[in-house]
Amino acid sequence: MTKQYLNEDDGIFTSSRDNGQGEPITDVFLAGMAGGLIPPRVISETYLENTTVKAGESVYLNLDAKGSGLGIGIYTNEKGNLTVKLTYIIPGTSNFTIKEYEDVLTLENNDRGLKKVDVLSSSPRIMLTNSGDADVSIKSLVITHFS
Repeated sequence: MTKQYLNEDDGIFTSSRDNGQGEPITDVFLAGMAGGLIPPRVISETYLENTTVKAGESVYLNLDAKGSGLGIGIYTNEKGNLTVKLTYIIPGTSNFTIKEYEDVLTLENNDRGLKKVDVLSSSPRIMLTNSGDADVSIKSLVITHFS
């Protein structure tokens, strides 16, 4: 069994474990060792799997942001014309927006796209609009939260 450590710095306690050579290691220490390539917190979630967006209609998704940036990736079952827009809702409501929608990503006769955006509020709302003549089936919409 590896030795467990309890470190104290300015009254804040953190735990770590023995690296097998008698030295304490923590997740923060490991992230620093990777040269900053490993973000401290990245969470990905998948939404709207196998959801159809009918021609000329929109689908909405309210989120709880878990960081300062969002990666928005979409993959559809067929090529189509979709626009992904972003706004923010007033917390505690489901329909009242704080500002106008902004274009994030546009698929023109394509079946996939990816974009990273800065988050201005903890309550973003995504709108997917099908501007084509045919229905589009979403294989998955992946939202990645960056801290």
